[in-house]
Amino acid sequence: MVVTALAITAVPAYAEAKLVLSAASGPSAGGNTITGQAPTTGTAPFLATTPPVVQFQAITTSVTTCSLTYKAVAPIAGASNVLTAGVQDAVTVTRINAYRIAVKIPVALALTGTNAFFKFNMCAYDDDITVGSTLLASAPYTIATKPTITNIAPVAGPALGGYQISVTGTGFTSGSTATLGNVPLTGVTVNTGGTLLTGTAPPRAAGTGIQLVIVSQGGTVSSNDPDNDPTNTAAPNNFTLSNGIVVTPNTATEGSTPDLDIFGVGFAAMDFSADTAAGTSPAAATPHIVLVNKSTGYDPVPANLGRPITVCTDVLVLSDTELLCKLQLGGVYSTNAADATIDTSADVPTGAYTLQVIKTGLDTGPPSAETIDATAVTSGSTFTVAPY
Repeated sequence: MVVTALAITAVPAYAEAKLVLSAASGPSAGGNTITGQAPTTGTAPFLATTPPVVQFQAITTSVTTCSLTYKAVAPIAGASNVLTAGVQDAVTVTRINAYRIAVKIPVALALTGTNAFFKFNMCAYDDDITVGSTLLASAPYTIATKPTITNIAPVAGPALGGYQISVTGTGFTSGSTATLGNVPLTGVTVNTGGTLLTGTAPPRAAGTGIQLVIVSQGGTVSSNDPDNDPTNTAAPNNFTLSNGIVVTPNTATEGSTPDLDIFGVGFAAMDFSADTAAGTSPAAATPHIVLVNKSTGYDPVPANLGRPITVCTDVLVLSDTELLCKLQLGGVYSTNAADATIDTSADVPTGAYTLQVIKTGLDTGPPSAETIDATAVTSGSTFTVAPY
């Protein structure tokens, strides 16, 4: 008798879809809404005929995956940031399409004691019964302490950036990011206790009421609402950025024409082509780089004390934050409003001055500072003319 071996092929169990969440972490005590996207190359997990049910199941030392069936709700418990128990249902689940859902996180999904974070699995099922339901999709989700801000230093600085910002508060985590007026800070670091975040201010247009926003595992906090409590009226702690420049070199001899390297913000939108060594009226409605009286700053009226003394010509804009130009120290502008030429019979006298970038030299109406849009008079804009 011939015995023929029979090959038996095991049929693999159904593998749930792995969701990509719009936010893989959020604040303790929920209230936020996230979305989950399943791969569109696989079987559609969310059928229109079967509204999904979502719950958050604790990741413990012994259980790291979703239950194959829906579980009964259980209180959250844990210590040293490690869960020992906990199952909580989502507040609402909205089917967006066959591959995507929106989930509102429950208030009960909260930290206990002094824990800073807990890790869960977000598990989607086809029914809310413990026997007979099927796991459709899953994704890891972390809750953490909601960040708050108690102090920011400094809250004012040059638009050019480059200085360090230090933020004290709570709930800052490794990987936290920060933006100033929607521009990212660089070199962001957080201390071990999550109470200090530092970063380097970016170049950003000048202004007031500019918000610093920090995004951590536990959510987002803004300097406009530093205690992160919309029901409380904590005073905003927003930024003021001045439109300053830094000039290199910052000194030259009488009668010379030094090449200057100027750092600031907003240069890319300015056209300096009208200013030549022969002279163009620095009160004209075009951008200028002018040397002015240090004590007064720029004044578009030729007869006034703050009139431009000379101009920087042959401007080469390298980027929005850097330009090169040639400062004409071998002549001065006339005090005659009708004369737009540089008088080369007299050099710029020795002394300390201020160099300013002017968006438009023409004062078309009050307030003049906003109309002219001149860079600030700062230590970085001081320029000295000396005999050697």
